[in-house]
Amino acid sequence: MEGKSTGAIMATIFFTIVCAIVGSCFMAFVYEHKKVIIVNPKIILDSGISVRTESQSNANSLVLSKALLGLKPATGKEDAVTHIPFTITDTIGTEGQYAKFFVTSASDYNVYVKNINVEAQEDATGERKHICVGIKNEKETTKTLEEDKVLLYSGTPTEKPKELTFFVWLHAHAGQKLIGSKISFDLSFEVA
Repeated sequence: MEGKSTGAIMATIFFTIVCAIVGSCFMAFVYEHKKVIIVNPKIILDSGISVRTESQSNANSLVLSKALLGLKPATGKEDAVTHIPFTITDTIGTEGQYAKFFVTSASDYNVYVKNINVEAQEDATGERKHICVGIKNEKETTKTLEEDKVLLYSGTPTEKPKELTFFVWLHAHAGQKLIGSKISFDLSFEVA
């Protein structure tokens, strides 16, 4: 009698493991087509402005942090000063993506987000208002990508590189039209 019980238990455990493996493989395949992907933004520079990252001395693009499950709508409450949700950070486990970079400029400058493109299965133009960008610890830099050219940040001349952390995330009200989309844009550093 014990042999039958042990056999039934082993068969149940084996069946459960096989179902878990097949299910996770299936979900990985299906989910890959539903991820919201942000393309690493290209950097466009006016003369007299330079941007570097920790890995590039003259950066031509920002390398955003990895989001293995794609970008998800933010669930945290917004900071009263920066309007960046508390769940958007520059650490592992953030609900958005981030990139750190250093700016040096001989004159006042503005950073714009432009050449915004959302490739989706449906027309997601109306959803651009739910794609958010911001600069860490800077007031009034949180913006949506609703317009074609968005002023993100204004800086003053600096010989010593100024460290900035760029954030991108989806607003909590982001709609279904963004599912499976690919979002791209450029960061343009222009003399003011």
